[in-house]
Amino acid sequence: MSSINTTLNSSASVALRLLTDASARQSSQTTGIQPKSVIGTLNSASPKFASSSSDTKIILSAQTAINYFGPGSDVAKAASFGDTVEVQTTGLDVPVDKAAFRQQVLDYLKSDAAGYDARYPDQAEFMKALKDGKVIIKTVDETSEMNWQPNVSWTIYKDGYAQGGGVTHAPIGNQALYDEMSATRGQTTGMIGSHMFYAYFAK
Repeated sequence: MSSINTTLNSSASVALRLLTDASARQSSQTTGIQPKSVIGTLNSASPKFASSSSDTKIILSAQTAINYFGPGSDVAKAASFGDTVEVQTTGLDVPVDKAAFRQQVLDYLKSDAAGYDARYPDQAEFMKALKDGKVIIKTVDETSEMNWQPNVSWTIYKDGYAQGGGVTHAPIGNQALYDEMSATRGQTTGMIGSHMFYAYFAK
């Protein structure tokens, strides 16, 4: 199996390709004792999925993970310490009640948890826009031009026991567009639960 060039693909894009690669599903094999925390029974040679909406989990042998993510990737470096890798993507769910979600995001952005600091001009401007009701919240399906990328998390197992893991978070795939819009917008992205969001106001 040929490895994917991770110098041209983020962990998110590699994971998404892996999850939809039919040949990988047929040829990838898990080895050794399977992770004890994974939902379901893992008996066959095919990768296993436990999904809720767009959140997807897949179990791979360590070597398959190294092949797909590339030897120099964080996933591959960690995989070398185990025999099985659990990869999960999250963040691209669309909220059922968008109005309630938008209010939840606004409440969060106005709270101390958001971490805005009025000492910084850009953040002070965003805080004022929030107070004035000028901030608009969009969901991932309403901003497809951003080319949203899911969070990718991984857990390394050896003999069925977790050895450690990590996560990557780079939600905007179209960074050039995001940077271009910063000239006319104050903007930010974030995630609440399994839902990413884009928040902005016109300058």
